[in-house]
Amino acid sequence: TAILAGLNNVTLSYWDENNNPLPSPLPNPFNTSSQSIKVRATNNTPMACYFEATITFTVDDLPEIFPIPISLTTVCDDEDNPINQDGLFAFETSTFQAILLGNQVGMIVKYFDANGNLLSTPLPNPFVSATQNITVQVTSPTNTSCITTSVIPLIVNKIPNIELSGDELVCSDNPNFTKTID
Repeated sequence: TAILAGLNNVTLSYWDENNNPLPSPLPNPFNTSSQSIKVRATNNTPMACYFEATITFTVDDLPEIFPIPISLTTVCDDEDNPINQDGLFAFETSTFQAILLGNQVGMIVKYFDANGNLLSTPLPNPFVSATQNITVQVTSPTNTSCITTSVIPLIVNKIPNIELSGDELVCSDNPNFTKTID
């Protein structure tokens, strides 16, 4: 249209793929599904010569990323041995990719750690990590410009540090016996 706009003696006409006329000029934005439309440039002279071409619009679905339940990404650093309570946790990731993709098949999936480093796909299982945001990127294989990203927040909560002092021995057969510990 821009090339022909300066020519006062040219009219543009458009038809959709079912040969229904479209407005001229086309609306901006032109909302459409995938289709090929016909455009005709007509010379408004007594000869009325014209040229026809097609414009193909291709609309691809943007991939979706479904959230992983918080119960799988938020944990307590509560290993039995206090030496292992180091801020790291072995996350069970075997279901992550299936949850993220839902029923989408054939998608290209990439994972990146908090520093932007590429991780393996699917994530290792178990995935030993401290608290960090893992970025997941899902790309449509039919149109690699269709990319969706999301964040998987891995959270490792520390166990509260309780310092006990003193010893107390309590023994009672009385079910109503209570002892307050400060």
